[in-house]
Amino acid sequence: MTAAERVASALTRVERALTADRVAFSVASIGLVAAALLSWLVTPLQSGIRGYSFPLLGHVLLADGRLRPLRLFSFGIAALLLAIVVGLAAWRQWRRAGFWLGAAAVLLSLYFVGLVTLWRSEILEAAVAQNLERLNIKVFDRIAIGGVASLMYVNDLGTGTLYDRIWSSLWLYGFGWQLAISSGLFLQCWVLVRERRLGWHVVAFGGVVLLLLVGLGGRAVVAEFYALQGDAFDARGDFTAAQEAYERALGWNRALDYNPSLQHRLGEVYAQLGILGEPQTYIYRGNLYLARNEFLQARQAYGQALAIRKDQPVALRGRVDTYVQAGLDHYRDEEFHKAIGEWEPALELDPAQVQVPFFLGRTNFAVRRDRTAILANEMALERTGDQLVRADLFIVLGDAYYRLGEFVRAREMYSSSLNQYQSVTYLLNWTARKRLQGI
Repeated sequence: MTAAERVASALTRVERALTADRVAFSVASIGLVAAALLSWLVTPLQSGIRGYSFPLLGHVLLADGRLRPLRLFSFGIAALLLAIVVGLAAWRQWRRAGFWLGAAAVLLSLYFVGLVTLWRSEILEAAVAQNLERLNIKVFDRIAIGGVASLMYVNDLGTGTLYDRIWSSLWLYGFGWQLAISSGLFLQCWVLVRERRLGWHVVAFGGVVLLLLVGLGGRAVVAEFYALQGDAFDARGDFTAAQEAYERALGWNRALDYNPSLQHRLGEVYAQLGILGEPQTYIYRGNLYLARNEFLQARQAYGQALAIRKDQPVALRGRVDTYVQAGLDHYRDEEFHKAIGEWEPALELDPAQVQVPFFLGRTNFAVRRDRTAILANEMALERTGDQLVRADLFIVLGDAYYRLGEFVRAREMYSSSLNQYQSVTYLLNWTARKRLQGI
């Protein structure tokens, strides 16, 4: 057999192997692999870098595609396992099994979106707070150095209502869930078109979806009903009925303990009724003071809430915000030492945040505390994978090393800043390029 005949024979075998079913199943499998990678690496909020890990069991945790590995028993791992099984089904030509494999992909995505929206509000509230951190960094960056580029900030990202929480969770979930659902529905539709005799499968799948939605969302929907009822009573001035409705909402969905909007509305009702033994009363007062930039009074009010319940998450976040906002005001007035004095307690209260180490790095550099500035910026680098934020941090590190006379390290930092956004570096990061020209 000649070489040409062997090639022709091989092509014939490949053509026979690539049946329509195998191609369709392979497309779905590739889509699930992409969904796993995107769920780990990309979310719209995080400028294409940081994602979130959604474990099957336990708490939903922040993840970072660059700095941390994909967690076991997470959405990404589940999607990868599904992709392997779909690929095996393609090779073995298990056509009918494809319908339920597609169903598993759809249910997996619905489960994780529902989990974050309805039952794991701590991650949702933390991510919304992170969105506000990005706004603070954006404002600070413009004041300090003009900014490398505009950070992504979503104006309508909130958790006040069930609709708001669903919208916010879809933003945070990113593109992975969309690909997983699309791949699953594609596989189901393909099998239905090819088989034409799977009507009961469709009915069964619809029933499973309904049970999943009721199981995940039933209590949350009831809680939302009571919360809306409380709003109506509050608007009419019937504060006793509003109190009862809001407390029922919390009873049906304890995840609302993390919801600043509901805690504020309940605190307003408690204040109207003269109830002083609940933390929500002081959260409400603290919010009013904070809105008027009366930071000391707000801090005291949040402290009273924490004295009643030391782990109240909304009060803790509000207290941290008093320090952050007061520090920003001092920085605008070029009172750098006072700004540092505000931000250091904020970091002690919430060590996981990115914004305060970012602020401390730039401000310590402004008062010529170069070694302290280096430590603060390195701390911020450990906590974020966002390329634009990291680009700024490397610039400050380069400036600090330059002033210390460590020119090799300074050049490394400026180069690292440039490398954060390879495709658009030349257009965006002019600050780092300007520094490199002087070394």
